Amino acid sequence: MTLADAKDSELPPIAAEVAKKCAGLPLLLLTVATDLRNRESYAWNDKLKQLSVFDNEEIYAKVHSVLESSYNDLPGNEVKSFFLLCGLLGLSNIPIRSLLKYVMGLSLFKHISTVKEARNKVYTLIDTLKAKCLLIDGDTYGFVKIHDVVRDTALSIASREQHAFIGTSSSELTEWPNKDSARISLPYCDIEDLPEGWECPKAELLLLFTEVLSLGIPDLFFKGIRNLEVVDFTGMRFVSLPSSLAFLSNLHTLCLHRCQLDDIAIIGVLKQLRVLSFANSYIVELPGQIEHLTRLKLLDVSDCSKLKMIPANALSKLSQLEALYMSNSFDRWEADGIRNQGNASLAELEYLSHLMTLEIQILDANILPKHLFSNGLQSYRILIGDGWDWNGNYETSRMLKLNFKTSIHSEYGVKVLLRETEDLYLDEVRGAENVLYDIDGDGFPQLKHLHVQNNTVIQHIINSTKWVHVMPFLF
Repeated sequence: MTLADAKDSELPPIAAEVAKKCAGLPLLLLTVATDLRNRESYAWNDKLKQLSVFDNEEIYAKVHSVLESSYNDLPGNEVKSFFLLCGLLGLSNIPIRSLLKYVMGLSLFKHISTVKEARNKVYTLIDTLKAKCLLIDGDTYGFVKIHDVVRDTALSIASREQHAFIGTSSSELTEWPNKDSARISLPYCDIEDLPEGWECPKAELLLLFTEVLSLGIPDLFFKGIRNLEVVDFTGMRFVSLPSSLAFLSNLHTLCLHRCQLDDIAIIGVLKQLRVLSFANSYIVELPGQIEHLTRLKLLDVSDCSKLKMIPANALSKLSQLEALYMSNSFDRWEADGIRNQGNASLAELEYLSHLMTLEIQILDANILPKHLFSNGLQSYRILIGDGWDWNGNYETSRMLKLNFKTSIHSEYGVKVLLRETEDLYLDEVRGAENVLYDIDGDGFPQLKHLHVQNNTVIQHIINSTKWVHVMPFLF
């Protein structure tokens, strides 16, 4: 908003307040700036009053008209459908990983079959929507943000074009979606009970976010909505999952986030699952029945700090798995190879030939299988040894934290990772006086960040008498 032609000295402070009321929404700024061009201070004060209550129908209509025009100009149905999905979540800050899980379940993208391809497409579409001012950077890394006005426009379009239904956060849900609803989102609505005989045969997506642990799911809840492809229940408690879950023969994505989970053995019947996520949930044991989910591509048990048991041999059966997220979660790996009883072993991961993304902690470096990491991971966050936390540079895709009580030279699989690591932490690593020569004589062409602690034997980061390459990383 320019004041180059301003005739009134009162305008600069008023303009600053008007811009602030536009809440950083570029399209609203553009609309208001056009209205106020070459206007006197009384017009600016009037507009400030209108924006303060933000119920002026004229402004509202203009903004939505601009937003609808921007939506119509989007290049193709994929990005349009993705934008509407962003609005449907009912959130200001949207986790990008959640979007990835949903689009994989909805098969939103044509000719894309892998997690990596889907992730690349998600980030590409986010960039497209940012360029159109329909999305902005989130408050933290890994999130995108959508303005309330943009979300309202997305919901209006989704309701019209996709038969979408969304409840209002913190408001009582007075009626349930009708039979024609295809995408249903209930973000933190005031819900007393879920219906037993609900019929919604066209529904393909159901998102229910709540903080009410006592909200129960009737046993036959899914019988009338059996065509669902994506289900996300966030913030609920399940003594056991409803038996009608077995009706969901087309379910591709199941997210149970921030839930308290006891008996979940029934998930073994969901043979079409591609994505299974228990992120941030209270869960002690994964059921052995997960071994039946042979089409699974993404498994997320991150931030499940109470997870102590994964049955032996279950993970090795997930032959199509491409992404395994276990940050701040299970770390009780067995030392031996695949066994018929007890907990999961690291050797099982060697059977996952499609695994490209891994987040994992291994407390004891001595139990590392020699070739565990030799399959070519493309992104990873791996902690080896004790004493580490999961803090780090989340803007890099390959992070490695090492705490070895023995010489690093004996760890072949780890040295494979080192060549691709972007964010490296070293603690008590023995046998390395000159970090960048002794650990990997070929150098670290991908390294961007190096953190060294508790290493009294290290004498050099770079010893110019042995290694004189120009370093590409930052300390």
